[in-house]
Formats: sequence, C-alpha cells, structure tokens
Amino acid sequence: MLRTIMRYIKVKKNGKVIQATVYGYMDDGILINGRPAQIVKLLVRTQSGPRFILYQLGNTLRPYGINDVINIMVYKNYFMICKNKVS
Repeated sequence: MLRTIMRYIKVKKNGKVIQATVYGYMDDGILINGRPAQIVKLLVRTQSGPRFILYQLGNTLRPYGINDVINIMVYKNYFMICKNKVS
C-alpha cells in the first residue's frame, strides 16, 4: 500500500499530462460482487508511434465512452487518469 501511495505522489508531482483515446474495455480477473472489474484500453500517441495502455479501473463501471478523449498523467512507466474529461 505504501508503494501505491509513493507512485501516486511521484506521478502527481512529476507527471506530464497527455491525452489518450478510449479504445475499449476488458474484464479483469478480479470479481467485485460477482462481476468482473474492468480494464480500460487506452490509445496514446507517442514519439515512437501509437501505444496501448491497459489501465485497471478497480470497479465494475465503464465511466468513459468508446472514442472519448481523456487526460492522463504519465511519469516514467506510471500512469494515472485525471479526473476531468475532455470531449
């Protein structure tokens, strides 16, 4: 748990905001109330070409629509979805 908090602080302090496109959803191996948690598949355009990021949401909701553009913060290999949505 301490590792997660430290990663959050590093991304929040040193991260760079970029935009990602929601490509789709996948079921996670974790069950919450009998339903699988969700993983969102994000498409990010980088200098070396387009890349996919699989981001575990930790709940059963699908808060973003397909092809929605959202802000994410990136620091090294750590990612965090920003709260506000860009359309």
